[in-house]
Amino acid sequence: MIPQAAHHERMIPVEKARTRCPICDKPDFCLIAPDESKAICMRVDDGGKLVDMGSLGEGWLHVLDGSLQAAQDRPQVPSRPRPQPADPDTLHRAYSAILGALALSDEHRQGLHGRGLTDDDRIDAIGLRTLPARGRARVAAAALEALGGDLEAALRVPGLFQKRDGDRAWLTLGGAPGLLIPTRDTRGRILCLQVRRDEPGPGGCRYQFLTSTGDDRGNGPGPVQGAHVPRHETRPEILRLTEGPLKAEVSTYISGILTIAAPGVGAWRLFLPVLEDLRPARVLVAFDADFQTNPRVARDLRDLVAAILEAA
Repeated sequence: MIPQAAHHERMIPVEKARTRCPICDKPDFCLIAPDESKAICMRVDDGGKLVDMGSLGEGWLHVLDGSLQAAQDRPQVPSRPRPQPADPDTLHRAYSAILGALALSDEHRQGLHGRGLTDDDRIDAIGLRTLPARGRARVAAAALEALGGDLEAALRVPGLFQKRDGDRAWLTLGGAPGLLIPTRDTRGRILCLQVRRDEPGPGGCRYQFLTSTGDDRGNGPGPVQGAHVPRHETRPEILRLTEGPLKAEVSTYISGILTIAAPGVGAWRLFLPVLEDLRPARVLVAFDADFQTNPRVARDLRDLVAAILEAA
């Protein structure tokens, strides 16, 4: 069950409140209550309550003051059946087909060059593509074909959903137009797709994960959350931790140090399975310097370092 945050209108965007999200520490897209007792983070779980934000996608409601009243204010709606995302191999087949059906625009390629990712072969190998506004049904059809025509399996791939017009229904792909960025696990499988929007979304947000939930998409699965691991050939001696899959890819390319990424500092627990799997000799933590002024970020950073030392 995913409750709908029917009362989120009483919360305000963090940029309007002139603050940062207390969960992911970003200055946009997320919402906060005027009394700062609750926040809805649109990026990071971190133990929050999953809520349906309609056309905005999914967010996580966090009670910040721990009060009983705040807990009782959590939105409640009747339970609805909700499919779980497909298994990793199925997701990888579908997402690989989606990327294979798309190209990368010259504008996006030049933007990647500006970030320092200048090797076009590397850009293409990463799987960076342009998600256009039109032609989504054709792209979804490629995913369906890769799954052997199994519509039930396709509808368990976050981002794919059926669009309806009267008695007609067809499979299509969600997400705003923009740069499409695959998120991979340690085996190189694509578990979700992130879009860097060409035009900022609500609250000025640029990044969003493809999802099959929302007012126009029904009650399909949300994105699979995990740390992004760029493709690599050998077990790394040194591993760097940061935020955002695109930043991880650029950092890995420029420095030669394998850099993995979580959606935000508050999602630091996503790093732990990767660290357990790769077992690097050294771990570098490369987050923004906000921990010096933001107590929540400082707490998350301390917890992450403590977990790394405990596992060493």
